[in-house]
Amino acid sequence: MLAVGFLVSLVSAQNPCANQPDGRFVNDFTACEAFYTCVRNMPVPGRCEPSFFFNEERQMCDHPWNVICLLCTGPDAPTEEPPVDPEVPPLDARSVSRNLEGVEFFPIENECAKYTLCINGRGHLQMCGENLLFDRTLKQCVPAETADSVPDPDDCASYFMCFGGQIVQESTRCAGDLLFDPVLLRCNFPDDVECETDVRPPSILECNPTGLHNIPSLDSCTEHFICSDGTKLGPVSCAAGLIFDINTMRCQREDLEGVECIIPSDTPPA
Repeated sequence: MLAVGFLVSLVSAQNPCANQPDGRFVNDFTACEAFYTCVRNMPVPGRCEPSFFFNEERQMCDHPWNVICLLCTGPDAPTEEPPVDPEVPPLDARSVSRNLEGVEFFPIENECAKYTLCINGRGHLQMCGENLLFDRTLKQCVPAETADSVPDPDDCASYFMCFGGQIVQESTRCAGDLLFDPVLLRCNFPDDVECETDVRPPSILECNPTGLHNIPSLDSCTEHFICSDGTKLGPVSCAAGLIFDINTMRCQREDLEGVECIIPSDTPPA
Protein backbone atom coordinates (compact mmCIF):
# COMPACT_ATOMS: atom_id res chain seq x y z
CA MET A 1 0.00 0.00 0.00
CA LEU A 2 2.57 2.58 1.05
CA ALA A 3 6.31 2.65 0.51
CA VAL A 4 8.24 5.56 1.94
CA GLY A 5 11.65 6.06 0.36
CA PHE A 6 13.23 8.48 2.76
CA LEU A 7 14.79 8.62 6.25
CA VAL A 8 15.12 11.39 8.79
CA SER A 9 17.18 11.46 11.93
CA LEU A 10 15.47 10.31 15.12
CA VAL A 11 16.37 13.50 16.93
CA SER A 12 14.82 15.63 14.22
CA ALA A 13 11.69 13.47 14.12
CA GLN A 14 11.26 13.61 17.91
CA ASN A 15 11.95 17.32 18.22
CA PRO A 16 9.01 19.47 17.07
CA CYS A 17 10.92 22.57 18.20
CA ALA A 18 13.82 22.13 15.77
CA ASN A 19 14.48 25.50 14.08
CA GLN A 20 11.68 27.16 16.08
CA PRO A 21 12.22 30.45 17.97
CA ASP A 22 12.26 30.54 21.76
CA GLY A 23 8.78 30.94 23.20
CA ARG A 24 7.00 29.44 20.21
CA PHE A 25 4.11 27.07 21.04
CA VAL A 26 3.71 24.04 18.75
CA ASN A 27 1.22 21.20 18.50
CA ASP A 28 1.86 17.95 20.33
CA PHE A 29 -0.42 15.86 18.04
CA THR A 30 -1.10 13.29 20.79
CA ALA A 31 -3.98 15.13 22.48
CA CYS A 32 -6.14 18.09 21.51
CA GLU A 33 -5.17 20.02 24.65
CA ALA A 34 -1.44 19.17 24.49
CA PHE A 35 1.32 21.44 23.20
CA TYR A 36 5.03 22.18 23.53
CA THR A 37 6.81 25.39 24.48
CA CYS A 38 10.07 25.74 22.54
CA VAL A 39 13.06 26.69 24.70
CA ARG A 40 16.48 26.70 23.01
CA ASN A 41 15.15 24.38 20.28
CA MET A 42 13.90 21.88 22.87
CA PRO A 43 10.20 21.03 23.53
CA VAL A 44 8.77 21.49 27.01
CA PRO A 45 5.38 19.67 27.34
CA GLY A 46 2.31 21.59 28.42
CA ARG A 47 -1.47 21.27 28.48
CA CYS A 48 -4.39 23.65 28.23
CA GLU A 49 -6.90 23.99 31.03
CA PRO A 50 -9.83 21.53 30.98
CA SER A 51 -12.41 22.18 28.22
CA PHE A 52 -9.86 24.05 26.03
CA PHE A 53 -7.91 22.90 22.95
CA PHE A 54 -4.54 24.18 21.79
CA ASN A 55 -4.72 26.46 18.74
CA GLU A 56 -1.26 26.62 17.12
CA GLU A 57 -2.31 29.21 14.54
CA ARG A 58 -3.50 31.61 17.23
CA GLN A 59 -0.74 30.54 19.70
CA MET A 60 -3.20 30.07 22.54
CA CYS A 61 -5.57 27.70 24.30
CA ASP A 62 -8.92 28.15 22.60
CA HIS A 63 -12.52 26.97 22.62
CA PRO A 64 -12.87 23.55 20.96
CA TRP A 65 -15.24 24.91 18.32
CA ASN A 66 -12.44 27.17 17.06
CA VAL A 67 -9.92 24.31 16.66
CA ILE A 68 -9.66 21.43 14.19
CA CYS A 69 -7.85 18.87 16.33
CA LEU A 70 -5.15 16.97 14.39
CA LEU A 71 -3.97 13.80 16.13
CA CYS A 72 -1.19 11.43 15.07
CA THR A 73 -1.95 8.65 17.55
CA GLY A 74 -3.83 5.39 17.18
CA PRO A 75 -6.61 4.11 19.46
CA ASP A 76 -4.11 2.34 21.73
CA ALA A 77 -1.87 5.35 22.33
CA PRO A 78 -1.39 6.27 26.01
CA THR A 79 -3.25 9.31 27.27
CA GLU A 80 -1.60 9.76 30.68
CA GLU A 81 1.07 12.40 31.15
CA PRO A 82 4.53 10.75 31.25
CA PRO A 83 6.68 11.03 34.38
CA VAL A 84 9.12 13.93 34.46
CA ASP A 85 12.81 13.07 34.80
CA PRO A 86 15.01 16.15 35.41
CA GLU A 87 18.03 14.25 34.06
CA VAL A 88 16.40 13.62 30.66
CA PRO A 89 15.88 16.35 28.03
CA PRO A 90 12.17 17.17 27.64
CA LEU A 91 11.51 15.06 24.54
CA ASP A 92 8.03 13.90 25.50
CA ALA A 93 7.79 10.14 26.09
CA ARG A 94 4.37 10.21 24.46
CA SER A 95 6.13 10.39 21.09
CA VAL A 96 6.89 6.64 21.21
CA SER A 97 3.22 5.98 20.43
CA ARG A 98 3.57 7.71 17.07
CA ASN A 99 5.20 6.74 13.81
CA LEU A 100 8.06 9.24 13.73
CA GLU A 101 9.63 8.05 10.49
CA GLY A 102 6.71 7.45 8.16
CA VAL A 103 3.33 8.48 6.80
CA GLU A 104 -0.02 7.70 8.44
CA PHE A 105 -3.63 8.75 7.98
CA PHE A 106 -6.04 9.47 10.86
CA PRO A 107 -9.69 10.64 11.05
CA ILE A 108 -10.72 13.96 12.58
CA GLU A 109 -13.47 13.98 15.17
CA ASN A 110 -16.81 15.31 13.86
CA GLU A 111 -15.41 15.65 10.31
CA CYS A 112 -16.40 13.48 7.36
CA ALA A 113 -14.44 14.90 4.41
CA LYS A 114 -11.30 16.00 6.27
CA TYR A 115 -8.52 13.86 7.68
CA THR A 116 -5.06 14.16 9.26
CA LEU A 117 -2.00 13.27 7.20
CA CYS A 118 0.82 12.57 9.66
CA ILE A 119 4.40 12.78 8.38
CA ASN A 120 7.08 11.91 10.91
CA GLY A 121 4.65 12.49 13.76
CA ARG A 122 3.47 15.95 12.60
CA GLY A 123 -0.15 16.33 11.47
CA HIS A 124 -1.31 18.14 8.35
CA LEU A 125 -4.96 18.93 7.62
CA GLN A 126 -6.15 17.28 4.39
CA MET A 127 -9.42 17.15 2.46
CA CYS A 128 -10.88 14.28 0.47
CA GLY A 129 -11.66 14.85 -3.20
CA GLU A 130 -15.01 15.56 -4.78
CA ASN A 131 -17.77 13.10 -3.81
CA LEU A 132 -15.47 11.35 -1.34
CA LEU A 133 -15.50 10.92 2.44
CA PHE A 134 -12.78 9.62 4.77
CA ASP A 135 -13.33 5.99 5.79
CA ARG A 136 -12.10 5.57 9.38
CA THR A 137 -11.60 1.82 8.94
CA LEU A 138 -9.82 1.83 5.59
CA LYS A 139 -8.07 5.13 6.39
CA GLN A 140 -8.72 6.28 2.84
CA CYS A 141 -11.05 8.62 1.00
CA VAL A 142 -13.90 6.59 -0.49
CA PRO A 143 -16.93 7.56 -2.66
CA ALA A 144 -19.65 9.66 -1.03
CA GLU A 145 -23.06 10.71 -2.28
CA THR A 146 -22.72 14.49 -2.25
CA ALA A 147 -19.90 17.00 -2.70
CA ASP A 148 -19.21 20.08 -4.76
CA SER A 149 -16.61 22.76 -5.54
CA VAL A 150 -16.78 26.49 -6.16
CA PRO A 151 -14.23 28.95 -7.63
CA ASP A 152 -12.10 31.23 -5.49
CA PRO A 153 -13.13 34.76 -6.52
CA ASP A 154 -9.63 36.09 -5.76
CA ASP A 155 -7.56 33.46 -7.60
CA CYS A 156 -8.42 31.77 -10.90
CA ALA A 157 -6.12 28.84 -10.10
CA SER A 158 -7.88 28.03 -6.81
CA TYR A 159 -11.22 26.66 -5.65
CA PHE A 160 -13.14 25.74 -2.49
CA MET A 161 -14.42 22.27 -1.63
CA CYS A 162 -17.98 22.00 -0.29
CA PHE A 163 -19.85 19.30 1.58
CA GLY A 164 -23.52 19.40 2.48
CA GLY A 165 -23.74 22.91 1.04
CA GLN A 166 -20.99 24.32 3.25
CA ILE A 167 -17.35 25.19 2.48
CA VAL A 168 -15.29 22.62 4.35
CA GLN A 169 -11.70 23.70 3.62
CA GLU A 170 -9.70 26.73 2.63
CA SER A 171 -8.97 27.34 -1.04
CA THR A 172 -7.01 24.67 -2.93
CA ARG A 173 -4.81 25.36 -5.96
CA CYS A 174 -5.16 23.46 -9.21
CA ALA A 175 -2.16 21.40 -10.28
CA GLY A 176 0.54 22.54 -12.70
CA ASP A 177 -0.61 25.22 -15.12
CA LEU A 178 -4.30 24.37 -14.73
CA LEU A 179 -6.94 26.94 -13.76
CA PHE A 180 -10.31 26.35 -12.12
CA ASP A 181 -13.11 26.36 -14.70
CA PRO A 182 -16.19 28.09 -13.16
CA VAL A 183 -18.44 26.51 -15.82
CA LEU A 184 -17.30 22.88 -15.58
CA LEU A 185 -16.45 23.26 -11.86
CA ARG A 186 -13.10 21.51 -12.25
CA CYS A 187 -9.48 22.34 -13.05
CA ASN A 188 -8.97 22.83 -16.76
CA PHE A 189 -6.33 23.91 -19.29
CA PRO A 190 -5.65 27.68 -19.28
CA ASP A 191 -6.67 28.08 -22.94
CA ASP A 192 -10.15 26.80 -22.05
CA VAL A 193 -10.65 29.08 -19.03
CA GLU A 194 -11.29 32.83 -19.07
CA CYS A 195 -9.00 34.31 -16.43
CA GLU A 196 -6.65 37.30 -16.22
CA THR A 197 -4.26 35.93 -13.59
CA ASP A 198 -0.61 35.29 -14.45
CA VAL A 199 0.06 33.09 -11.41
CA ARG A 200 1.31 29.63 -12.41
CA PRO A 201 2.25 26.84 -9.98
CA PRO A 202 5.12 24.41 -10.75
CA SER A 203 4.87 21.44 -13.13
CA ILE A 204 2.26 18.79 -12.34
CA LEU A 205 5.02 16.18 -11.95
CA GLU A 206 7.37 18.19 -9.71
CA CYS A 207 7.46 18.58 -5.94
CA ASN A 208 7.26 22.16 -4.73
CA PRO A 209 10.28 23.11 -2.57
CA THR A 210 7.93 24.00 0.30
CA GLY A 211 4.48 22.95 1.42
CA LEU A 212 2.42 19.77 1.18
CA HIS A 213 0.70 18.52 -1.99
CA ASN A 214 0.16 15.49 -4.24
CA ILE A 215 1.61 14.61 -7.65
CA PRO A 216 0.62 11.74 -9.98
CA SER A 217 2.55 8.54 -10.54
CA LEU A 218 3.64 7.76 -14.08
CA ASP A 219 3.46 4.03 -13.36
CA SER A 220 -0.18 3.65 -12.38
CA CYS A 221 -3.46 5.56 -12.49
CA THR A 222 -4.34 4.23 -9.04
CA GLU A 223 -1.25 5.61 -7.29
CA HIS A 224 0.20 9.00 -6.45
CA PHE A 225 3.01 10.58 -4.42
CA ILE A 226 2.92 12.98 -1.47
CA CYS A 227 5.29 15.95 -1.65
CA SER A 228 6.43 17.34 1.69
CA ASP A 229 8.75 20.37 1.47
CA GLY A 230 10.29 19.09 -1.76
CA THR A 231 10.60 15.44 -0.69
CA LYS A 232 8.57 12.87 -2.66
CA LEU A 233 6.98 10.18 -0.47
CA GLY A 234 5.21 7.05 -1.64
CA PRO A 235 3.72 5.77 -3.81
CA VAL A 236 0.32 5.86 -2.10
CA SER A 237 -2.52 3.72 -3.50
CA CYS A 238 -6.08 5.02 -3.93
CA ALA A 239 -8.95 3.01 -2.45
CA ALA A 240 -10.45 0.24 -4.57
CA GLY A 241 -12.41 1.61 -7.53
CA LEU A 242 -10.70 5.04 -7.49
CA ILE A 243 -8.02 6.59 -9.69
CA PHE A 244 -5.76 9.58 -9.10
CA ASP A 245 -7.28 12.55 -10.92
CA ILE A 246 -4.73 14.99 -12.36
CA ASN A 247 -7.28 17.82 -12.33
CA THR A 248 -8.08 17.79 -8.62
CA MET A 249 -4.87 15.94 -7.63
CA ARG A 250 -6.88 13.59 -5.46
CA CYS A 251 -8.24 10.06 -5.64
CA GLN A 252 -11.60 10.19 -7.42
CA ARG A 253 -14.20 7.89 -8.96
CA GLU A 254 -13.28 7.24 -12.59
CA ASP A 255 -16.89 7.68 -13.75
CA LEU A 256 -17.12 11.29 -12.50
CA GLU A 257 -17.19 13.93 -15.23
CA GLY A 258 -13.79 15.50 -15.85
CA VAL A 259 -11.72 12.89 -14.00
CA GLU A 260 -8.52 12.18 -15.93
CA CYS A 261 -5.46 10.01 -15.55
CA ILE A 262 -2.67 10.59 -18.06
CA ILE A 263 0.43 8.40 -18.22
CA PRO A 264 2.77 9.74 -20.96
CA SER A 265 4.06 6.74 -22.89
CA ASP A 266 7.31 8.52 -23.85
CA THR A 267 8.17 9.72 -20.32
CA PRO A 268 10.19 7.45 -18.03
CA PRO A 269 8.94 6.93 -14.47
CA ALA A 270 10.02 9.59 -11.99
